[in-house]
Amino acid sequence: MRQNTGKTVSEANFFYLPRRCGDLLVLRLKVVGRVPAYMEGTKDKLRALHVSVVNNKPAPFPLPLRRRCSETATTKFPSMQKTVFSGEDSMAGIIHSDYRILVILERLGIKLGFGNQTVAEVAAQHQLQAGALLLILNLFGFKQYNPEAGKHYAFIPDILRYLKNSHSYFLDQKIPAIQQHIRQLVVQLHDSNAAMVELCYNKYIEEVTEHIGYENDIVFPYIEQLFRIYQNRTNGGPAPESYTIGIYGEHHEDIEGLLNDLKNILIRHLPQKENGNLRRIVLQELFELESDLNSHTRIENEVLIPLVKKLERELEPVPDKQ
Repeated sequence: MRQNTGKTVSEANFFYLPRRCGDLLVLRLKVVGRVPAYMEGTKDKLRALHVSVVNNKPAPFPLPLRRRCSETATTKFPSMQKTVFSGEDSMAGIIHSDYRILVILERLGIKLGFGNQTVAEVAAQHQLQAGALLLILNLFGFKQYNPEAGKHYAFIPDILRYLKNSHSYFLDQKIPAIQQHIRQLVVQLHDSNAAMVELCYNKYIEEVTEHIGYENDIVFPYIEQLFRIYQNRTNGGPAPESYTIGIYGEHHEDIEGLLNDLKNILIRHLPQKENGNLRRIVLQELFELESDLNSHTRIENEVLIPLVKKLERELEPVPDKQ
C-alpha cells in the first residue's frame, strides 16, 4: 500500500500515515497526543478513514484529538537534535531518544504506562516538581547542559529522593553485579594480574561505600533539617550551626578515579587469554557506572550544593539595627 505523506483530513490540520501490519490497517499519527477513541475502532472503520485520507476528503466520523504536539511519531524523536528537554516534551519520546532515562524514572518512583503525557504532566501525576525532574533529566542527558536552580528550594526533596535512591541502586545492584562478574573473570583467567583487578575493585567498593555513607548519614539529614526550618519559619530562623554545606563541598572527593584505573588495566595492560565476552561485559558495566556517577556528581555539585548555599544565606539571622 502506497503511503500518503501529507493529506489534510480535518480543519485541525492533523496528518496520517497509513501502513499495513498483517491484515490490520494501522493509521499512525504524525502527532503525539492522547490516543483518540476512533483508533480503537474496527478494521472497516480504519479503512474508511484511510479512503478519506487518500482522496483528500473529510473524515467520515469525528476526530476528537484534544491537542497538537510538534513531535512526529513516524520519524526519529527530535530530542536527538535538542540541546535541552522541556516540560512540553513527551516523556515517551525522551525515553526513545535516551534509554538511560529509565533509571531516573525508577529512582523517582515514576511508573511506565503514562501514554503520551508530557514531562510536566508525568511530574504532576507523581507529585514531583516538574522543574526538579527537568534538571535531573537534562543533567543526565546533555553533557553541555548548564543547570540553574535559582532559589527553587521546593526542588530539594525531589533531588534528595533521587540521590538517595541512586545510592541504593549503586550499593545494592550495580556494584555487586560488577563484583560478581570480576570474580568470574579472575577465576577464568587464573592470572595474578587479573587478581589485581579484583583487589582494585574491592578498594573502590570501600571508598564508594564510605562516601555514600557520609552523604546518607551527615549531609542529607542536614539538608532535610535545613529545608524543614525554611518551611516552618515565620520571621526567619537560624540554620544549624554545627555544619554547613561548604564543609561537604570542600570534602566532596572524586570517587571515580579507581574506575578509570580499572578500565585501563582491562583495556591496556591485561593480555586477553579468554574469548573476551566476560571482559566486555565488565568493561561495559564499568563505563555505565562511571557515566551514572558523573551525572550523579553533577547533580550534587551543580544543583544541590549551590541551592543549599542560597538557602543557608536565606536563613542567616538579620543583624539588629543600632
